[in-house]
Amino acid sequence: MKKYLGIFLAAILCVMLAVAASAADVYVNDGGTGDGSAADKPLGNMTEAINKIATDGGKVIIVDTYTCAEEYYEPEHVGNIVITGGKYVFSHGKYNRWFLSGPGSTTFENITFSYAAGTTHLIVARYNKLIMGEGIIDAGTKAYIVGGYQLPLDDAAVFDKDSDVTIKSGNYYLIAGHSRSAGDYEFTGTSHITVEGGEIGSVYGACVNGNYGGHGEINIKGGNITNVYTGGDGTRRLNGNCVVNITGGTIGGLVLNNVMGKTTVNFSGGAVGNASKSVEAAIAEFVVDGTATLYATPNVDAKIISLFFDKVNYVDEIPTGPAVELKMTLGKTTYTLNGETKTMDVAPIIRNERTMLPVRYVAEALGAEIAWDGATSTATLKTADTEIKITVGAANATVNGKSVALDSPAFIENDRTYMPVRFVAETLGGTVAWDGATSTATITK
Repeated sequence: MKKYLGIFLAAILCVMLAVAASAADVYVNDGGTGDGSAADKPLGNMTEAINKIATDGGKVIIVDTYTCAEEYYEPEHVGNIVITGGKYVFSHGKYNRWFLSGPGSTTFENITFSYAAGTTHLIVARYNKLIMGEGIIDAGTKAYIVGGYQLPLDDAAVFDKDSDVTIKSGNYYLIAGHSRSAGDYEFTGTSHITVEGGEIGSVYGACVNGNYGGHGEINIKGGNITNVYTGGDGTRRLNGNCVVNITGGTIGGLVLNNVMGKTTVNFSGGAVGNASKSVEAAIAEFVVDGTATLYATPNVDAKIISLFFDKVNYVDEIPTGPAVELKMTLGKTTYTLNGETKTMDVAPIIRNERTMLPVRYVAEALGAEIAWDGATSTATLKTADTEIKITVGAANATVNGKSVALDSPAFIENDRTYMPVRFVAETLGGTVAWDGATSTATITK
């Protein structure tokens, strides 16, 4: 029996090694004329190199130097790719941009970026997953990371996707979660930014400038950052909510502004520079615009920070994971709340290409009280720090007294008020995920 078990385990090991080896390494270099299979046989074209690993994923290794004379657009790749080794030289001119294509992730690691003094280097994720890994050296002075789009906006642009950017090393002038584009566009997805290391000037949960984003999540685990902005100035705004999780790193200034919904800060480690200064200095640097709540562990001295929050909760441990999980399926009157099956008297429906849900079931699951004014056909949803007023047929709602555009107006059908699920849930601090295969909306908080 032991003999056969050993043979079986050896076979499994061989399979594992074969799978591990299937992620190919492809080599590139200036002037390369080989097939890319080895360092002494490099390809001379980055697109050709990525195409070789586009399906299964793998590494593109720069042997010494690879020069890009034009703005670079990745070919589409389903597999996750890594660009590493040597030096990548941008020689295009004023704007040196690398555009991601996905849908697989792109990681840069152990690589030096070089470009002419006075020019700008941008990596534009276009809502694909981007990781700036270990060993990044930026030899210029103005490096930008953009989670969304950067001018020009191409025909394939989408407006409801989430961005996903992780920074582990490098030196950056600015990191932004959403897009910059020409025209009056509004991006409704969530920007996810995680900083684990590196030196960064500014982090914006919203856009580079000039446009509005949906929601933001900023996770600071390490690194040195001059300023973290939930939104930014008047050209950078989140129309939804923003969560800032600080567990490490050093932040010179934390600026909570231009968020139309709710801002939540979870602070359990790291250092915020303006929290240790005098009250006068902190007031000059610490900006709060809108509703903000701080959750801090007992070991965090939040005396200064607490002056600028509507509510401070001291907890033994910052909560993780959703406390509420609500699943509703189109056309079905049954739904689940934290795994328990319940029944509604009406079912979710699609209207104006938006998922509309019976508002009472969603609001109460997310901890909101709801009141109905029949004279004005207005529903009021209220929590301790958020008040939403939505009038049937109106193009705008009010959130804590501020007017906010709806992508689909509320309506009454079968004596029940329907509202856009994403707007209601996210304004109440929840997150919405849509499963097209099962036509199911999952709301968590």
